[in-house]
Amino acid sequence: MPTYTLEQALTHFLAPQCLYGCLILAAPRVATLATAVECLSAIHDWPRLSVGRELSAVLLHEPPRARARVTARWLRARAGELGPVPVICVDLDLLFAPALDLDPLSLCCQIGRTSPLVLVWPGSYQAGTLTYAVPRHAHYRIWQHPEAIVVNLEGET
Repeated sequence: MPTYTLEQALTHFLAPQCLYGCLILAAPRVATLATAVECLSAIHDWPRLSVGRELSAVLLHEPPRARARVTARWLRARAGELGPVPVICVDLDLLFAPALDLDPLSLCCQIGRTSPLVLVWPGSYQAGTLTYAVPRHAHYRIWQHPEAIVVNLEGET
């Protein structure tokens, strides 16, 4: 994947021939991510989905064994309700809970094929490696060459 500025990534993501349904805005600092979301919201009138807040209310009444399945079904339905425009997904942390045993990136990329998603991703992207969180965090994950458009908002190469 090439390295994109936010403007280049948006142009590519919104192009009719784009093969990717997810745009990932990656930065380790929450303040950097918040600024990017505000910038996007000022330019585009895309809906914002607080995944953690809404999903936690849904999962509260589900048995533990059903939670992964319910999560996937809920996210697909919720993105579809808010679309067809891209949906800005914030507060993704619940998707990474070890108890759910999900691959959040794969799930979001699958959903993005029918409902485009902008993922506000507290992690980093460097040399084709996408990380979520930091190594000492329980939700830490790594992906090599993700099948998404990724913008490193803090400019690492």
